[in-house]
Amino acid sequence: MTKLITIGCISALALGLMAHHNGVAEQQNKDRTGAPGSQPVCSACHSGGNFNVEPFVMMTDLENTTEFTTYTPGETYLLQIVLNETTGGAAGFGFQSTVVDGAGTSVGNFSNPSSNGQLEFAGGRDIFEHNDLSSSNTFTVEWTAPAAGTGDVTLYFAGIAANGNGGTGGDA
Repeated sequence: MTKLITIGCISALALGLMAHHNGVAEQQNKDRTGAPGSQPVCSACHSGGNFNVEPFVMMTDLENTTEFTTYTPGETYLLQIVLNETTGGAAGFGFQSTVVDGAGTSVGNFSNPSSNGQLEFAGGRDIFEHNDLSSSNTFTVEWTAPAAGTGDVTLYFAGIAANGNGGTGGDA
């Protein structure tokens, strides 16, 4: 039996996150993914950048050959979050994500993050986020779907293209 996974992207033009280059879950124990009950995303502070970024999320099998929009309970998938910059010349990228059920409860398990990502627990949720300002715009992690009976789930994420000056102005 397969269940639907919905992708929610929160943004000011689909982006806006973090309060620290090492990841807001690690530094402030905050969930800023835009999921119901999370802290506000950081686009109010991280703003003013001249970057145009189009986010892209894909869930595939572990070999990255077949894309899925539904999950099978207990199966493991590869999640890819890509922040495609079309204009602006950002110095780096960051993001934060979580997967929740209809009640807003963290579901499934993240494992094996890419070298520019880390796993944290914040706001009562499992979080996959950047571990430093990343020159790569692509972040991957394995996600093991929850057990049967969970129902539809939503992946929430927020991302940022940063100018790299260590402040909050000039980011998007």
